Amino acid sequence: MDALTTPGGLGAVGAVVAVLLGLLVLSRRSRGPAARDALIKRGRHGDAAKLAADAGDLGAAFDLYLRAQDPENAAAIAAKRGEARQAAELYEKAGNWTRAVHYYERAGQTAKAEELRAAKLAPPPELAPVARGTDGRLATRSRAQMLEDDYRKLAGGPVTTDAARADLQRKARDAADAYLADGELARAAEIYADAGLEDEAVHLYVNVLGQPGKAAPLVARSGNHQRAAELYELAGELERAANAWIDVARAAPQPERLVERIGELSPTVALGYVESQLAAHPLSTDTAEWHYQRARLTAAVGDGSKAQTLFAELQAQVGGYRDVEARLAGLRPPTKQDVPPVHDKITPSPGASLDATQIELLANQVAAAAARELRKRVELSALPDAGAGATVVRTEIRVIGLEQAPIQAGLLADTAVAAARLGPSLDVLRRFAGGRPCDLGNIEVYYRLGLYYLAHGNYEGALGAFDAVEETSPAYRDAWKRAEEIRAWKVALGKATRLAASDAAPAHERYELRGELGRGGMAVVYRAFDTLLGRDVALKFLSEEISSQPRVRDLFQREARAVASLNHPNIVTVHDTGFLQGRAFLCMEFIDGRSVESLMTEGSGLTIVDSLRIIKQVLDALHYAHGKQIIHRDVKPANMMRTSEGLVKLMDFGLAKSLTEGGKQSVIAGTPAYMPPEQLAGGDIDHRCDLFAVAVSLYELITSRLPFDGFERHRPPTPVTELVPAVPPPLAETIMRGLAHAPADRWASAAEMNRQLASVLDAVSAYVATKAAAASATAKRLAQAPTEAGGRRS
Repeated sequence: MDALTTPGGLGAVGAVVAVLLGLLVLSRRSRGPAARDALIKRGRHGDAAKLAADAGDLGAAFDLYLRAQDPENAAAIAAKRGEARQAAELYEKAGNWTRAVHYYERAGQTAKAEELRAAKLAPPPELAPVARGTDGRLATRSRAQMLEDDYRKLAGGPVTTDAARADLQRKARDAADAYLADGELARAAEIYADAGLEDEAVHLYVNVLGQPGKAAPLVARSGNHQRAAELYELAGELERAANAWIDVARAAPQPERLVERIGELSPTVALGYVESQLAAHPLSTDTAEWHYQRARLTAAVGDGSKAQTLFAELQAQVGGYRDVEARLAGLRPPTKQDVPPVHDKITPSPGASLDATQIELLANQVAAAAARELRKRVELSALPDAGAGATVVRTEIRVIGLEQAPIQAGLLADTAVAAARLGPSLDVLRRFAGGRPCDLGNIEVYYRLGLYYLAHGNYEGALGAFDAVEETSPAYRDAWKRAEEIRAWKVALGKATRLAASDAAPAHERYELRGELGRGGMAVVYRAFDTLLGRDVALKFLSEEISSQPRVRDLFQREARAVASLNHPNIVTVHDTGFLQGRAFLCMEFIDGRSVESLMTEGSGLTIVDSLRIIKQVLDALHYAHGKQIIHRDVKPANMMRTSEGLVKLMDFGLAKSLTEGGKQSVIAGTPAYMPPEQLAGGDIDHRCDLFAVAVSLYELITSRLPFDGFERHRPPTPVTELVPAVPPPLAETIMRGLAHAPADRWASAAEMNRQLASVLDAVSAYVATKAAAASATAKRLAQAPTEAGGRRS
């Protein structure tokens, strides 16, 4: 340190600083306009174009790629600039027919897209081998079958490098896309699953084909055993669901908490798991809960005598544990009170007949929508431009969260972040990144990763991605601004980023806030990590105004505890409730998904079948809750969440009732647009108010408009078939009956309403299955038949 106080020492330091500044300037110049000009003079227009693109000068990059006779990269620049027609023409010039067709369609030139598709993407007649079937007719191999052959050939050989794996998955996507275009949904899903493209396969199985049981093992393969368990439950495969929950329990810090849920699904499976856990753990105070569950489940499987012995041993060793004394006093063969029943599985009824043409139309809509959705998941170029030029929506915050002062959403919740929810999944983005740190070759992918993390409330992940982008290329897009806002958010919250389990125990900081999932007029929802149980959660804090009312505090806690007892795969699980930082809060399971309201309003919206699959799951949830004497009172698309695996979760159960009594009826007791007349009038309501709201939601999902204006309920709404002619009569009748003015004229139960919707879904599923079976038979016949003269196998 003394050297810094002498002239010589200061001179040495100055020299070092000068050298470092010189190196920085040289580094900047090596990537600046001068370096670009030098490359141009040497005829290296392609390298110059890359420098221009990295600097964000897309106009110069576009011109230079053209001069370099590189139409494909020029097309990518045109696509980023939103010039779809120019991108299409350049992709066509480059021979990239698939992307050319895609951008011609985006430019509205459907005739040109179809012409190019027919000329370049359909197999030439002379290359399509034929075989003669048992009926004597010639069967032509489709383009999808030929593409599948290409995929199978490559899959049969060694795949040892990342490049080979990427090529294999590209061929799988090509084949699956072709099957989707032909309406062969089941075949497309099988190829996606076989190629390890779990995201795409799960989307098809759950949201399109309605086969959650087939999606469950794919989700489990990626390590998400809880979602796999819920999918098995949804499919009615209860023993598999129970075993999947055991996989969840094995990784949980307190696995005994999950035993009751496992027992609801299969007492036999649960008992086997508990006994395996107790093999080396004798009865003691520490293991009392495990032994209690063992005795309870033993009774549930019908061995009352042994259960009595086990309960007696527990009482002798531990004393008055839970309800052991009551169980001993009245031990009886197991009943529904011993093991809570799983919600009734709804058996679909045949319902009204459907026209074959309408069924085919619905199935084709499903295939087309699935193809669009899957394309968005895997093509960065198909996404809206994110970043430069994006419209920033600065949300006016109506509720202050836990920060010291109001903050603006700004770049933490702008249109680019919203668009990131539409794009590739996290796994797909990581594949695009190539497993490398951020560099100039994958910098755009890292920028998109930052947007993805912001959209999912993972601010630490977003900060890491944006910092990596800024370090690789300073001033790339607005990465530095987004990172700055994340840091400002953390500073605004200060110590509140770590929260105690309750106000009474401030020393134990249980929850770590990791970002925001949304704000509204009455609450703010944070993404958090539960350090005690080791899991991601969502913390919903009600406004200070609501939380400060003593009567509301008591009612809120009582009702929240009742809702926490609901245990169903289509209901968001409430883990904890109470007051933190002076605010009423709920700790809920974290849902990696999007609201149905957002799905409905983005892109081309939802198909009729997709809407039915969503509402079917909502009705499953209501059927279970109504059986527990709990009414939702605020069913609407905004309170429905669809996870990344396709499960629909109904949120905010029962809270409307508790808050209504606190004097905020007009704001919290429901949303007027979805209320039946008796609820609007403040009269007595029952479970049929939820069914009215379901009918309103389904009407809106299908027609993109609400059935009623304002508070009007006396005049019937416009028939849904007048607005969407593709709606089959049985579905239209189901909706209109659900919207009946008098409760007695509506559906009597969620199960009854669901049976009518199931008749439409079953008809579409049967059509798809028949078509898949026919295609499979044709494929086998072609594979077994000798090649005809003039044709060859592809």
